[in-house]
Parts: sequence; C-alpha cells; structure tokens
Amino acid sequence: MIKSLLENSIGIEIDTKNLTEVRVRKGLPIVLSYGVIMKTLNSHNKEILGTSEIISSIIATVTENSFYAFEDKFARGFVDYQGAKIAICGEGVYKNKQLISFKNITSLAIRIPRAVLGIADKIVKATENGELSCLIIGKTATGKTTILRDFAHSIKGKNIVVIDERGEIYLGQKSLGEYADILESVDKETGIMLAIRGLNPDIIICDELYTYNEMKEMYRCKLAGISVISTYHGDNIQSILNSKIFVEGVFDRFVVLEKTRGRGDVFAIYDNKGERI
Repeated sequence: MIKSLLENSIGIEIDTKNLTEVRVRKGLPIVLSYGVIMKTLNSHNKEILGTSEIISSIIATVTENSFYAFEDKFARGFVDYQGAKIAICGEGVYKNKQLISFKNITSLAIRIPRAVLGIADKIVKATENGELSCLIIGKTATGKTTILRDFAHSIKGKNIVVIDERGEIYLGQKSLGEYADILESVDKETGIMLAIRGLNPDIIICDELYTYNEMKEMYRCKLAGISVISTYHGDNIQSILNSKIFVEGVFDRFVVLEKTRGRGDVFAIYDNKGERI
C-alpha cells in the first residue's frame, strides 16, 4: 500500500484518502496534494521536512533495495509502485549523450492516479458517445488523464484502443471498461500503426500531444474513420490553435478544463471552428 510506503519512510501517520500527489524535497516541507488543494505535512503543528534518509528509504522500498535495476526506468520518467508513479530529481548521469540515471537525488514526486467514475460524462455527451474526435485542454492537475480513463470506461459497444505512452492512464483492465485494449509504454506513432493494422478500433485514446508529428498521426486516424480522444497542456483554446503543432481538421470538439474548482471541471466546449457551444 502507498500509505505504508509513506508512513514507514516518513515516520508519521498520513491521511491518504483522496491523496493525489506527494512531493518530498530535501530540506523543504513535504507537500501533499488532494486534487487542487495542496498543504504541507505537519506533526504537532510542526512542518515535516524532506531528508536524504526519507528519500533513500522510499527509493529503497520502491526498487527492492536495487536502485541500479530500476535506474533506466527513472531515467525515462518514473517507476511504477502499487499503482503510484515515482519520479526523481537530482544530478543527471549521461552515457553517449543519453541520460541513463541520476545521482545526488534531491527530491521525489509521487503521483497517485485514481479512477473517478462519471468525470467524463460531459465529454462523452459532447462527442456524441465517441463519434466525434476531441482534444481535452487543461493545465497540470485539471484531471485530463483521469477523464481519458473514465471516457474509455464509459463508452459501450465500440472497440477502443488506449495508447498509454507514459503509463499513466492504465490502472488495471477494469479501469478502462470491457471494450478497451491497452498499448502501454508504446509511442503514439507505433501504437497507431498497430491499432490500425490489427485492432480495428472505432476510437483511439492517447495521452498528451507534444509534437507536430503526433498531431499528424491523429489526422491519419481521422482519415481512416477512427475517432481520436487526446489531451494538450494549455489554459485556453488559443493555446492549441496558435501552436506550431496544430493540424487543422483533426478534432471536432475542443474541451477546456477549469483548475480553480477541481479536477475534471469543464469550463468550455468549442466546435471545430473554435466557436463556443
């Protein structure tokens, strides 16, 4: 349990109900996030600071006392531990100009993904039950990945392929419903090729778009008659329409999420011309 990991390493009881993220930074207060609410960890009205010992204890547990067996995973982003995602910061170690590990670790980011049923209801409706392609726009902690997960879970009677390149959508088969196939830790270009060639999807769901080539792959799906549902890090529709990666004609709907009220709150929905509906 993630609760045991934290309490055994930090040494005090922690409220893990609805906990979504923990930041342990050496010499600074440990920060807990409950959705959009962030607070420092306290004991007897005293802030608990991150230490080298706490960081080392967490890493030792996560890696089963063999950091070197997991260092390539840390270098690629994070290590999975009982459903949580553990990422580290520190001094990068390079070989042949490629990041291969970290040393002198200074902080940990522990993200705890959760399934939230019903959070995608408005987007399911806006896309006409997945018939229309949709880009979900929001900043960090607005619930983009949680919505993707629930969207897959909510659609019935259609073949869905989830391309989970960063390993953040999939929380076990039940989290995606009975109509979804998962391609985990597969890049979008490869995943789309595999999906189109062999999996006959009606809908492809993938995590955050970063590049023009990824957007072009989404357009390839659209030309093949496949709906695509993806996300983009931004705070309004102009952030994507003015972006260098944007390809016109891919998405029928744009959904902008609101951070101030909580995860998954829909602020606005736009059509493919950028008009609010």
